[in-house]
Amino acid sequence: MKNKSKKKILIVKLGAIGDVVMSLAMINEIDKNYPGARITWMAGKIVEPLINSIPKIDEMIIINDSDLLTSNSIKRFIVLFKMWIKLFGKRYDLIITAYKDKRYNLLTSSAVGKVKKDFFGRVRQSTLSLGRYHSLEYMRLINDTDDWQMRAATFPECHIIPSPNLKNTFLKPGTKCVAIAPGGSKNLLSNTDVRRWPVENYVQVAKELINRQITVIIIGAESDSWTSEYFENTPVVNLIGKTSITDVIYIYKNCNLLISHDTGLLHLAKLSGIYTIALFGPVDPRWMVGKNENIKSIWGGEDLYCAPCYNGKTFAECDNNVCMKNIDPESITNLVIKSL
Repeated sequence: MKNKSKKKILIVKLGAIGDVVMSLAMINEIDKNYPGARITWMAGKIVEPLINSIPKIDEMIIINDSDLLTSNSIKRFIVLFKMWIKLFGKRYDLIITAYKDKRYNLLTSSAVGKVKKDFFGRVRQSTLSLGRYHSLEYMRLINDTDDWQMRAATFPECHIIPSPNLKNTFLKPGTKCVAIAPGGSKNLLSNTDVRRWPVENYVQVAKELINRQITVIIIGAESDSWTSEYFENTPVVNLIGKTSITDVIYIYKNCNLLISHDTGLLHLAKLSGIYTIALFGPVDPRWMVGKNENIKSIWGGEDLYCAPCYNGKTFAECDNNVCMKNIDPESITNLVIKSL
Protein backbone atom coordinates (compact mmCIF):
# COMPACT_ATOMS: atom_id res chain seq x y z
CA MET A 1 0.00 0.00 0.00
CA LYS A 2 1.22 3.48 -0.79
CA ASN A 3 2.48 5.72 1.98
CA LYS A 4 1.91 3.12 4.67
CA SER A 5 5.46 2.02 5.44
CA LYS A 6 7.52 3.04 8.46
CA LYS A 7 4.59 4.53 10.31
CA LYS A 8 4.77 5.25 14.04
CA ILE A 9 1.77 3.73 15.80
CA LEU A 10 0.78 4.03 19.46
CA ILE A 11 -1.75 1.59 20.93
CA VAL A 12 -3.42 2.17 24.30
CA LYS A 13 -4.70 -1.07 25.84
CA LEU A 14 -3.88 -1.62 29.50
CA GLY A 15 -5.71 -4.79 30.61
CA ALA A 16 -7.26 -7.14 31.65
CA ILE A 17 -5.35 -10.14 30.32
CA GLY A 18 -8.15 -11.53 28.16
CA ASP A 19 -8.94 -8.13 26.63
CA VAL A 20 -5.29 -7.49 25.82
CA VAL A 21 -4.88 -10.92 24.21
CA MET A 22 -7.89 -10.33 21.96
CA SER A 23 -6.61 -6.87 21.03
CA LEU A 24 -3.25 -8.36 19.97
CA ALA A 25 -4.95 -9.30 16.70
CA MET A 26 -4.20 -5.69 15.75
CA ILE A 27 -0.47 -6.48 15.54
CA ASN A 28 -0.65 -8.81 12.54
CA GLU A 29 -3.19 -6.47 10.95
CA ILE A 30 -0.72 -3.59 11.27
CA ASP A 31 1.89 -5.82 9.63
CA LYS A 32 -0.38 -6.29 6.62
CA ASN A 33 -1.56 -2.69 6.31
CA TYR A 34 1.50 -0.75 7.49
CA PRO A 35 4.59 -2.83 6.67
CA GLY A 36 7.64 -1.78 8.65
CA ALA A 37 5.62 0.26 11.16
CA ARG A 38 7.12 0.96 14.57
CA ILE A 39 4.62 -0.11 17.23
CA THR A 40 4.49 1.34 20.74
CA TRP A 41 2.10 -0.28 23.22
CA MET A 42 0.88 1.39 26.41
CA ALA A 43 0.20 -1.44 28.86
CA GLY A 44 -0.65 -2.04 32.48
CA LYS A 45 1.84 -3.71 34.82
CA ILE A 46 0.01 -7.05 34.90
CA VAL A 47 0.43 -7.63 31.14
CA GLU A 48 3.96 -6.20 30.88
CA PRO A 49 5.64 -9.65 30.55
CA LEU A 50 3.21 -10.60 27.79
CA ILE A 51 3.72 -7.44 25.74
CA ASN A 52 7.47 -7.71 26.27
CA SER A 53 7.46 -11.21 24.76
CA ILE A 54 6.12 -10.07 21.38
CA PRO A 55 8.97 -9.18 18.98
CA LYS A 56 6.70 -7.16 16.68
CA ILE A 57 6.08 -4.62 19.46
CA ASP A 58 9.04 -2.25 19.39
CA GLU A 59 8.44 -0.22 22.55
CA MET A 60 6.41 -0.49 25.73
CA ILE A 61 5.04 2.29 27.89
CA ILE A 62 4.13 0.81 31.26
CA ILE A 63 1.50 2.51 33.36
CA ASN A 64 0.43 1.89 36.96
CA ASP A 65 -3.06 0.76 36.01
CA SER A 66 -3.91 -0.16 39.60
CA ASP A 67 -3.46 3.44 40.74
CA LEU A 68 -5.17 4.75 37.62
CA LEU A 69 -8.28 2.59 37.91
CA THR A 70 -8.76 1.90 41.61
CA SER A 71 -7.06 4.66 43.65
CA ASN A 72 -8.11 8.12 44.80
CA SER A 73 -8.16 11.16 42.55
CA ILE A 74 -4.71 12.37 43.66
CA LYS A 75 -3.00 9.11 42.70
CA ARG A 76 -4.92 9.03 39.44
CA PHE A 77 -3.74 12.53 38.58
CA ILE A 78 -0.14 11.59 39.39
CA VAL A 79 -0.35 8.66 36.95
CA LEU A 80 -1.80 10.92 34.26
CA PHE A 81 0.77 13.66 34.89
CA LYS A 82 3.66 11.21 34.54
CA MET A 83 2.20 9.97 31.26
CA TRP A 84 1.75 13.52 29.96
CA ILE A 85 5.41 14.25 30.65
CA LYS A 86 6.54 11.01 29.00
CA LEU A 87 4.53 11.60 25.82
CA PHE A 88 4.84 15.38 25.64
CA GLY A 89 5.44 16.45 22.05
CA LYS A 90 5.89 12.90 20.72
CA ARG A 91 4.47 12.43 17.26
CA TYR A 92 2.67 9.39 15.93
CA ASP A 93 1.09 8.71 12.57
CA LEU A 94 -1.68 6.75 14.28
CA ILE A 95 -2.87 6.66 17.90
CA ILE A 96 -5.32 3.89 18.74
CA THR A 97 -7.21 4.03 22.02
CA ALA A 98 -8.88 0.62 22.16
CA TYR A 99 -11.65 1.59 24.57
CA LYS A 100 -15.23 2.83 24.54
CA ASP A 101 -14.60 5.14 27.52
CA LYS A 102 -13.50 8.62 26.38
CA ARG A 103 -11.51 9.20 29.55
CA TYR A 104 -8.73 6.94 28.24
CA ASN A 105 -7.99 9.68 25.70
CA LEU A 106 -6.50 11.69 28.55
CA LEU A 107 -3.54 9.32 28.63
CA THR A 108 -2.29 10.50 25.22
CA SER A 109 -3.48 14.11 25.32
CA SER A 110 0.10 15.47 25.34
CA ALA A 111 1.11 13.45 22.26
CA VAL A 112 0.50 14.47 18.65
CA GLY A 113 -1.34 12.02 16.41
CA LYS A 114 -1.97 12.63 12.71
CA VAL A 115 -4.85 10.16 12.95
CA LYS A 116 -6.61 9.06 16.14
CA LYS A 117 -8.94 6.08 16.33
CA ASP A 118 -11.06 4.73 19.16
CA PHE A 119 -14.44 3.19 19.99
CA PHE A 120 -16.08 6.41 21.21
CA GLY A 121 -18.34 7.05 18.24
CA ARG A 122 -21.82 5.92 17.30
CA VAL A 123 -21.22 5.05 13.65
CA ARG A 124 -20.09 1.54 12.72
CA GLN A 125 -16.50 2.57 11.97
CA SER A 126 -15.97 3.75 15.56
CA THR A 127 -18.18 1.47 17.64
CA LEU A 128 -17.27 -1.77 19.37
CA SER A 129 -20.26 -4.03 18.79
CA LEU A 130 -20.94 -6.36 21.68
CA GLY A 131 -22.43 -9.13 19.55
CA ARG A 132 -19.32 -9.67 17.42
CA TYR A 133 -16.00 -11.36 18.11
CA HIS A 134 -13.93 -8.76 19.92
CA SER A 135 -10.65 -9.49 18.08
CA LEU A 136 -12.30 -8.70 14.75
CA GLU A 137 -13.63 -5.47 16.24
CA TYR A 138 -10.13 -4.44 17.28
CA MET A 139 -8.83 -5.30 13.82
CA ARG A 140 -11.31 -2.86 12.26
CA LEU A 141 -9.51 -0.02 14.02
CA ILE A 142 -6.60 -0.83 11.73
CA ASN A 143 -8.11 -1.81 8.40
CA ASP A 144 -11.31 0.32 8.19
CA THR A 145 -13.20 -2.51 6.49
CA ASP A 146 -16.85 -3.51 6.64
CA ASP A 147 -17.71 -6.71 8.47
CA TRP A 148 -18.18 -8.82 5.34
CA GLN A 149 -14.64 -7.95 4.25
CA MET A 150 -13.01 -9.09 7.50
CA ARG A 151 -10.27 -11.72 7.59
CA ALA A 152 -9.99 -14.27 10.38
CA ALA A 153 -8.15 -12.98 13.43
CA THR A 154 -4.56 -14.13 13.89
CA PHE A 155 -2.19 -13.45 16.76
CA PRO A 156 1.51 -12.55 16.86
CA GLU A 157 4.26 -14.97 17.85
CA CYS A 158 5.58 -14.75 21.41
CA HIS A 159 9.21 -15.25 22.35
CA ILE A 160 8.94 -17.28 25.56
CA ILE A 161 11.76 -17.89 28.01
CA PRO A 162 10.33 -20.17 30.74
CA SER A 163 11.25 -19.87 34.39
CA PRO A 164 14.17 -22.10 35.49
CA ASN A 165 13.24 -25.73 36.22
CA LEU A 166 9.69 -25.29 34.95
CA LYS A 167 10.25 -28.15 32.49
CA ASN A 168 11.00 -30.59 35.27
CA THR A 169 7.80 -29.89 37.18
CA PHE A 170 5.32 -31.56 34.87
CA LEU A 171 6.74 -32.86 31.58
CA LYS A 172 6.88 -36.65 31.52
CA PRO A 173 7.93 -38.34 28.27
CA GLY A 174 5.25 -40.45 26.65
CA THR A 175 2.34 -39.17 28.77
CA LYS A 176 -0.66 -37.04 27.93
CA CYS A 177 -0.94 -33.75 29.79
CA VAL A 178 -4.05 -31.64 30.45
CA ALA A 179 -4.01 -28.14 31.96
CA ILE A 180 -6.93 -26.90 34.07
CA ALA A 181 -7.63 -23.27 35.09
CA PRO A 182 -10.10 -23.49 38.00
CA GLY A 183 -9.88 -19.88 39.25
CA GLY A 184 -9.53 -16.53 37.52
CA SER A 185 -12.46 -14.40 36.35
CA LYS A 186 -11.06 -11.38 38.18
CA ASN A 187 -9.49 -8.10 37.14
CA LEU A 188 -8.76 -4.72 38.72
CA LEU A 189 -12.34 -3.54 38.33
CA SER A 190 -14.44 -6.63 38.93
CA ASN A 191 -14.74 -10.10 40.41
CA THR A 192 -17.16 -11.95 38.16
CA ASP A 193 -17.71 -15.30 39.87
CA VAL A 194 -20.77 -15.83 37.69
CA ARG A 195 -18.43 -16.86 34.83
CA ARG A 196 -16.71 -19.56 36.85
CA TRP A 197 -17.40 -23.29 36.56
CA PRO A 198 -17.74 -24.89 40.04
CA VAL A 199 -14.33 -25.98 41.34
CA GLU A 200 -15.81 -29.30 42.43
CA ASN A 201 -16.52 -30.06 38.77
CA TYR A 202 -12.90 -29.43 37.84
CA VAL A 203 -11.83 -31.80 40.64
CA GLN A 204 -14.15 -34.52 39.34
CA VAL A 205 -12.74 -34.18 35.82
CA ALA A 206 -9.15 -34.19 37.14
CA LYS A 207 -9.70 -37.41 39.10
CA GLU A 208 -11.18 -39.19 36.10
CA LEU A 209 -8.29 -38.14 33.86
CA ILE A 210 -5.64 -39.12 36.42
CA ASN A 211 -7.29 -42.55 36.72
CA ARG A 212 -6.58 -42.89 33.00
CA GLN A 213 -2.86 -42.10 33.49
CA ILE A 214 -3.20 -38.54 32.19
CA THR A 215 -1.11 -35.86 33.90
CA VAL A 216 -3.25 -32.97 35.14
CA ILE A 217 -1.81 -29.51 35.88
CA ILE A 218 -3.75 -26.80 37.68
CA ILE A 219 -2.67 -23.25 36.88
CA GLY A 220 -3.60 -19.78 38.05
CA ALA A 221 -2.41 -16.62 39.74
CA GLU A 222 -1.55 -16.32 43.42
CA SER A 223 -5.04 -14.91 43.96
CA ASP A 224 -6.40 -18.30 42.84
CA SER A 225 -4.66 -20.18 45.67
CA TRP A 226 -8.04 -20.68 47.38
CA THR A 227 -8.80 -23.36 44.76
CA SER A 228 -5.82 -25.51 45.80
CA GLU A 229 -7.54 -26.93 48.88
CA TYR A 230 -10.16 -28.54 46.66
CA PHE A 231 -7.41 -30.61 44.99
CA GLU A 232 -5.62 -31.67 48.21
CA ASN A 233 -6.56 -35.33 47.79
CA THR A 234 -6.07 -35.34 44.03
CA PRO A 235 -2.54 -35.96 42.66
CA VAL A 236 -2.42 -32.98 40.32
CA VAL A 237 0.66 -30.91 39.50
CA ASN A 238 -0.16 -27.68 41.33
CA LEU A 239 1.42 -24.63 39.65
CA ILE A 240 -1.07 -22.07 40.99
CA GLY A 241 0.79 -18.91 42.00
CA LYS A 242 4.09 -20.33 40.73
CA THR A 243 4.13 -19.11 37.14
CA SER A 244 4.24 -15.89 35.16
CA ILE A 245 1.97 -15.04 32.25
CA THR A 246 4.62 -16.18 29.79
CA ASP A 247 5.20 -19.39 31.79
CA VAL A 248 1.54 -20.21 31.24
CA ILE A 249 1.98 -19.91 27.46
CA TYR A 250 5.02 -22.23 27.72
CA ILE A 251 2.94 -24.77 29.67
CA TYR A 252 0.24 -24.63 27.02
CA LYS A 253 2.78 -25.27 24.28
CA ASN A 254 3.85 -28.42 26.11
CA CYS A 255 0.40 -29.77 27.04
CA ASN A 256 -2.13 -31.60 24.92
CA LEU A 257 -5.27 -29.81 26.05
CA LEU A 258 -6.64 -27.00 28.23
CA ILE A 259 -9.95 -26.85 30.13
CA SER A 260 -11.00 -23.38 31.26
CA HIS A 261 -14.00 -21.14 31.74
CA ASP A 262 -14.06 -17.56 30.46
CA THR A 263 -11.02 -15.97 32.05
CA GLY A 264 -7.64 -14.49 31.08
CA LEU A 265 -5.97 -17.91 31.14
CA LEU A 266 -8.41 -19.09 28.49
CA HIS A 267 -7.48 -16.26 26.15
CA LEU A 268 -3.74 -16.84 26.62
CA ALA A 269 -4.32 -20.18 24.90
CA LYS A 270 -4.86 -18.27 21.65
CA LEU A 271 -1.14 -17.44 21.68
CA SER A 272 -0.03 -21.07 22.00
CA GLY A 273 -2.25 -23.07 19.65
CA ILE A 274 -3.24 -25.59 22.35
CA TYR A 275 -6.55 -27.36 21.80
CA THR A 276 -8.95 -25.85 24.34
CA ILE A 277 -12.31 -26.81 25.79
CA ALA A 278 -13.82 -23.46 26.78
CA LEU A 279 -16.77 -23.28 29.18
CA PHE A 280 -19.18 -20.35 28.85
CA GLY A 281 -22.39 -19.43 30.66
CA PRO A 282 -23.39 -15.74 30.95
CA VAL A 283 -21.40 -14.74 27.84
CA ASP A 284 -22.07 -15.82 24.27
CA PRO A 285 -18.84 -17.61 23.24
CA ARG A 286 -19.03 -16.08 19.77
CA TRP A 287 -18.03 -12.77 21.35
CA MET A 288 -14.82 -14.29 22.73
CA VAL A 289 -13.72 -17.06 20.36
CA GLY A 290 -12.98 -16.90 16.64
CA LYS A 291 -14.21 -19.50 14.16
CA ASN A 292 -10.67 -20.36 13.06
CA GLU A 293 -9.28 -20.94 16.56
CA ASN A 294 -8.40 -24.32 18.06
CA ILE A 295 -11.10 -23.96 20.70
CA LYS A 296 -14.22 -26.03 21.38
CA SER A 297 -16.80 -23.81 23.08
CA ILE A 298 -19.42 -25.27 25.42
CA TRP A 299 -22.22 -22.80 26.20
CA GLY A 300 -24.26 -23.77 29.23
CA GLY A 301 -26.51 -20.76 28.81
CA GLU A 302 -27.46 -21.36 25.19
CA ASP A 303 -31.02 -22.49 25.99
CA LEU A 304 -31.65 -20.12 28.90
CA TYR A 305 -33.80 -17.01 28.50
CA CYS A 306 -31.53 -15.08 30.85
CA ALA A 307 -28.34 -15.67 28.84
CA PRO A 308 -26.34 -13.87 27.75
CA CYS A 309 -26.54 -11.42 30.64
CA TYR A 310 -23.39 -9.39 29.89
CA ASN A 311 -23.46 -5.85 28.50
CA GLY A 312 -19.76 -5.56 27.73
CA LYS A 313 -18.90 -4.18 31.14
CA THR A 314 -21.05 -5.75 33.84
CA PHE A 315 -23.10 -8.89 34.42
CA ALA A 316 -26.67 -9.08 35.66
CA GLU A 317 -26.95 -9.79 39.37
CA CYS A 318 -27.08 -13.56 39.85
CA ASP A 319 -26.73 -15.79 42.91
CA ASN A 320 -27.23 -19.07 41.07
CA ASN A 321 -25.31 -19.30 37.80
CA VAL A 322 -27.18 -22.28 36.40
CA CYS A 323 -25.67 -21.46 33.00
CA MET A 324 -22.33 -22.75 34.30
CA LYS A 325 -23.77 -25.44 36.56
CA ASN A 326 -25.60 -26.85 33.53
CA ILE A 327 -22.27 -28.02 32.10
CA ASP A 328 -21.93 -31.64 33.19
CA PRO A 329 -18.45 -32.79 34.37
CA GLU A 330 -18.90 -36.25 32.90
CA SER A 331 -19.58 -34.81 29.45
CA ILE A 332 -16.41 -32.68 29.68
CA THR A 333 -14.36 -35.72 30.77
CA ASN A 334 -15.66 -37.71 27.80
CA LEU A 335 -14.92 -34.82 25.45
CA VAL A 336 -11.35 -34.59 26.76
CA ILE A 337 -10.74 -38.31 26.34
CA LYS A 338 -12.20 -38.26 22.84
CA SER A 339 -10.10 -35.23 21.92
CA LEU A 340 -6.88 -36.78 23.24
